[in-house]
Amino acid sequence: MLRKTRQGDVLRTMACPVPPAEQNKLRGARRALFATQPAGPVTIWRRVSQRGSAMVARQKIYVGMIHARTTVTVTADSGHLTVATGGETIAVVPRTTTSEMSCYKVYATQKASRARKESSEAQT
Repeated sequence: MLRKTRQGDVLRTMACPVPPAEQNKLRGARRALFATQPAGPVTIWRRVSQRGSAMVARQKIYVGMIHARTTVTVTADSGHLTVATGGETIAVVPRTTTSEMSCYKVYATQKASRARKESSEAQT
């Protein structure tokens, strides 16, 4: 088994792509010091685009234009993605990719700071 870790947390477990006969020839490879538990469901937040879709693990999920520019909670399990907002489940989508989650928080656009920056430049 091959495990990707970050600061002690298991991000992903997958089958080793190297055949068993070739594994002893790997340079810099080492055995795990302890057995780790598989990671459970991961909860992340995404901002829905103005067209009603969000990207999670390189997979585009369409949640509807009614949810445009809102922040949704996505729970990623091994087989499906559950999209919710305000405690209400919007969509349950089958997971078609095996990509790992890269960003867990979401930030709104900085329109207010841009407006302040432009107004301060106009005054000078």
